[in-house]
Amino acid sequence: MFILDWYKQWLDIRSRYRSDNILVERDEKVCASCETLKQQLEIANYEKQQLLNRILEKPEAPAPTVAPNITPPRMIPWNVRRQMLEREDREKARALRNAPKPDSEINAKEAEETAAFEKELNDATAKREAEAHTGGAQQSN
Repeated sequence: MFILDWYKQWLDIRSRYRSDNILVERDEKVCASCETLKQQLEIANYEKQQLLNRILEKPEAPAPTVAPNITPPRMIPWNVRRQMLEREDREKARALRNAPKPDSEINAKEAEETAAFEKELNDATAKREAEAHTGGAQQSN
C-alpha cells in the first residue's frame, strides 16, 4: 500500500505542476492587441459613465435676474419721432424689395411665354401644311 500512496501523491504533484504551468502560459500568452482592446474598452466605459453622471445630475436653478426699471421718456420730440418712423419705413421697403417673389407671378410670366411659343408653333405648322397642300397640287398638274 505504501507504493500506491506514494504513486497517488506523485500524480497529484504532477497534475498540480501541469495546471500551474498552464495558468502561467496563459498569463504569458496575452497578446498586445488584447491589452489594447481592454484599455480602449475601459476608456469607453469610463466616458459612458461620465456622460451618464452628467445627464443624471440635477441642474442648478438659474439665479433670478432683475430687469432694470427703464421708463421711456413721456414725450419724444417730433423730429426724433419722424426720423424713427422714416427709418422703420425704409427698412420695411428694403425687406419688401428683397423678399422672394410669389410663385403666381413667376407662373403668370411662364404662362405668357408658353402661350406666345404655342402661337408661333401653330403658325409655323399651319404655314407648313399650306405649303405642303399647294406644293402637292402643283406637282399633280
